[in-house]
Amino acid sequence: SVSALMFDYVLTGAISSVAAGQYLAGLMNSALPRLHVHWTVEPRAFSVIFALAVVAYFWRQNIRGIEESSDKAIKIMTLVAVMGVVTFAWAAYTISIRGFRWPSLDLRFTPESLGWLSAGSAVGKLGLLVALGHAFLGMSGLETLAQVYREMEAPKLKNLKRAAVVIFFFALLLTGVVSFLAVGLIPDEIRGGYSDNLLAGLAMSLAGPHYLQLLLQAFVVLVGVVILSGAVNTSILGSNGVLNRLAEDGIMPDFLRHLHPRFGTTHRMINLVVILQAVTIVLCRGDIYLLGEAYAFGVIWSFVFNAGATLMLRFKDRSKREWKVPGNLMLGGREWPLGLAALFILLLSVGIINLMTKRVATVSGLAFTAFFFTLFVISERLNRRAHAKGEHREKFNLRSADNLSMVREEIERPQRVLVAVRDPTNLYHLNRILESHDS
Repeated sequence: SVSALMFDYVLTGAISSVAAGQYLAGLMNSALPRLHVHWTVEPRAFSVIFALAVVAYFWRQNIRGIEESSDKAIKIMTLVAVMGVVTFAWAAYTISIRGFRWPSLDLRFTPESLGWLSAGSAVGKLGLLVALGHAFLGMSGLETLAQVYREMEAPKLKNLKRAAVVIFFFALLLTGVVSFLAVGLIPDEIRGGYSDNLLAGLAMSLAGPHYLQLLLQAFVVLVGVVILSGAVNTSILGSNGVLNRLAEDGIMPDFLRHLHPRFGTTHRMINLVVILQAVTIVLCRGDIYLLGEAYAFGVIWSFVFNAGATLMLRFKDRSKREWKVPGNLMLGGREWPLGLAALFILLLSVGIINLMTKRVATVSGLAFTAFFFTLFVISERLNRRAHAKGEHREKFNLRSADNLSMVREEIERPQRVLVAVRDPTNLYHLNRILESHDS
């Protein structure tokens, strides 16, 4: 599950930064001729250069130890909400004037979308699974909730549910409704030119003066670039968090757990993820469709393995739980998680279909997942031997100070706990505080 999730995070940074570059390239090619600048940019080449610059910027920020800011996230979400309201209101005005061309609900598959499946096999329920597999890209970001659960404020479960509901409605409205409006409002003859820049195409197809269309396109593009660039940072933070979780369990090798001598960050883990993202960006050469296929592999299979692990734990660990997936049947003195089992079967079905329909994603995803799985297994065995010999040590950067003023300046939270440590090699009491203190 973690191996597939790491593939997901690497692709998140690549596809987000490349998509942001595509949006900027489209805006420049629309605006420059009207500013009497007679040259254009090649979208794919520009998106690769821009993506590498974004990844390099956030690599440096994460090496330095970027601060978490819920306030910035709220501001970005507010900006997105304003963009959505303006776009939906303008689209409603356009529909009232021009009408709406309802898209066909027939399932149509190209040889590219069918992959190794034949055209005759993509019928009925199998065809719906193929379509669902291609739409699974819209689920991006939800798996991040599992990784930030420990950092959520109490009550954790209640806040987790709230976050999931917010993400659901944002995904439903912005991804689903915007795509639906784009099919109904963008003329068929020009829609293909906006396949990598759908929001900008929708902005340029709304009713109104041309300069207002350009202003809306610029607003939409800039908001999209902010969101997508932020997703690059989220992918680096998330992958570093996952690798650090593995380090806590004694799985990651000591070489990758080394702390930066100045900033105290796990810089080698960050370097590994960023190098993989940069290589992916260069290899894809700005092809969003290719990145989307590969990204969907990581999303669906991380879901499949997570659901399978949760289902197994329902039988292996019968302790009381704060929350369960609905649909549980008591039979023979045992609780049978039918709802969770049905969810796992559905996800597994979509995952298997994705294996057969996404050729590049299947090959690259399996290779990448196998690489990380092998790395984890080997390093875990080596760490077990080190534990048995008493050679395993936690990684810390020690700093000397005459008083606590330096620490007070660096910690902003109001409820602070000071733990006295005499021996850095014996931190049992610190571990107990971290486990019991809810912050």
